[in-house]
Amino acid sequence: MGSVQTDSGTDGPDSDTAANSNCQSENHYEPPGEDDFGGVLEELEEIRQAYLSYVKTHEERLEQRLKENREHQSVFFKKIEKLEKQIQALLKSKTVE
Repeated sequence: MGSVQTDSGTDGPDSDTAANSNCQSENHYEPPGEDDFGGVLEELEEIRQAYLSYVKTHEERLEQRLKENREHQSVFFKKIEKLEKQIQALLKSKTVE
C-alpha cells in the first residue's frame, strides 16, 4: 500500500489562502436580509403568540374554576348554617319539653 504525504498541517501556504479568503468574505458586513433573520424573528413571534394564547386561555379557565369554587363554598356554608340553626332549634324545643 502507498502512503499519503500531507503538508505540515494547516500552516501551509494553501491553508493561508483559504483562511484569508474566508476572512475576507466574513469581514464584509451586509445587513441581514429577510431570508437571514426575518424568518427566525417571525417564528419567534409565532412561538411567543402561541405561548401567550395558551397562558391566557389557561388563566381564564383557572379564573372560571376559582369563581365556581367560591360559589360552591358559599352555597355549602349557607346550607351548613341553615342546618346548624335547625339543629339548635330542635335542641331548644327538646329541652323545653
